[in-house]
Amino acid sequence: MESHLIARMAFDVLGGLGIFLLGMKNMSEGMQAVAGSRMRKLINAITGNRFVACGVGALITSIIQSSSVTTVMVVGMVNAELMTLAQAIGVILGANIGTTITAWILVLNVSKYGLPLLGLSALVFLFTKRERLRYIATAFLGLGMVFFGLELMARGFSPLRDIPEVLAWFSRFTPDTLEGIIKCVLVGTVITAIVQSSSATVGITMGLASTGIIDYLTAGALILGQNVGTTITALLASLGASTNAKRAAYAHTLLNILGVIWVIAVFPWYMKGVVWFVGIDPQTAVYTETAVTYPHTLKAIAATHSGFNLLNVILFLPFTTLMARFLMKIAPEKQIRVPHLTILDVRMLDAPAIGIQQSQKEILRMSSTVANMLSIFRDLLSGKGSAEQQQEILFKSETDLDVIQKEIVEFISTIISGRVSN
Repeated sequence: MESHLIARMAFDVLGGLGIFLLGMKNMSEGMQAVAGSRMRKLINAITGNRFVACGVGALITSIIQSSSVTTVMVVGMVNAELMTLAQAIGVILGANIGTTITAWILVLNVSKYGLPLLGLSALVFLFTKRERLRYIATAFLGLGMVFFGLELMARGFSPLRDIPEVLAWFSRFTPDTLEGIIKCVLVGTVITAIVQSSSATVGITMGLASTGIIDYLTAGALILGQNVGTTITALLASLGASTNAKRAAYAHTLLNILGVIWVIAVFPWYMKGVVWFVGIDPQTAVYTETAVTYPHTLKAIAATHSGFNLLNVILFLPFTTLMARFLMKIAPEKQIRVPHLTILDVRMLDAPAIGIQQSQKEILRMSSTVANMLSIFRDLLSGKGSAEQQQEILFKSETDLDVIQKEIVEFISTIISGRVSN
């Protein structure tokens, strides 16, 4: 094989992946900025109702376009004791549904419009003076990059279909046996754990399937593994967090692993069910003057991804309280806990709108503390109560307020680099 062809394929795939990931980031930040106030309302809507928590998780992830960001944010909120473990499990289940939106976006047959959309959005972003319009342009800029990146990856993968050695290597991961299914699941898990973006690996899988390098069954098994691999982000975020936050991360991993296990057990029937639902054979080829593609495979892959997560929600949502109790038993609370003066958490930095809301709550708590100090000071001047005890409370409160102010300033200084709506 000629070296220049190998270089071209490598450049297309690597460049496409980089543009795809950057597009996901821009789309996420733009959507967060536009819908920041709605996201804050959604977070406040979380109650003990597991269905509400699941719906909030799905909506927030649909806005953010990243289940990893949502689950990391959930770990942070559990760590700050703003959310119970049972609520967190409901949000995580909803996040698994919301993340499937990305695959359906990729199904849209508009990849050829990715570059024009990117260029037009960039012009709007550069020349508009309206802040909200800039955020909307950022979201569409990201969307254009996602489509263009996917097109580049598909173009880079296309020549591989004519190389017998490559096809022979991929044939080792055909899910026609239980061992083959598990191999594909493990490959999807490992790659997603390395990339730390299930959206990216789903995009790569779709690129391989649309060019015929892998078939629909292989793509489906890879998708199952990618649902497990994406949990590594929350596990890493839980390092150094409270025991309850670790339980939230464990819940994400446990839910997805259990879901993959039962789907593996019925894999052939599940995949046939998806094909029946889609109504078109995913392996139907479409011939053009320049290439052979399999566009129906993309729709089937998206349906496989959505079906897996929807069925898991139906299966596990009624047992969120039971699962919370189970996690409390296998991860008992440590006796020594590090005290904290604020609920602010670096895990909130990926969702600036919600981080700002938490900062506001801390400032209001400071004002309440100051009002209480003034009340104590009035009592001290009028001679009410124990002067020594009142002075001790005042000095301690003053020291705590200094620390809280420092934490808030540092947190806001870091978060201000993100795109935050008014």
